[in-house]
Amino acid sequence: MCAKNASAAEARILHENRGAALLTMERIAYDETGRPLEFAQHLYRASRYAVTTSLSRPDSAAPLPRPPLGMPAHMGLDDYFLRPAPTQ
Repeated sequence: MCAKNASAAEARILHENRGAALLTMERIAYDETGRPLEFAQHLYRASRYAVTTSLSRPDSAAPLPRPPLGMPAHMGLDDYFLRPAPTQ
């Protein structure tokens, strides 16, 4: 995950001001043999999202959370775990 300033085209598409802060993400999904199946690049409006992370020590590592049953097939785990920030 990185950050960048919105270009004129990105700002227009995202209904933001040019130069506004954006969060960027790239991800690759692999099958069980290690073959890449999907590549995605994402831009998120920093004004609309909050990122939450959890870290644990190896001796207390818990399993990763699982997405809920019925999660739409087009929605990746990053879309599920990166949620819109609450409105004030």
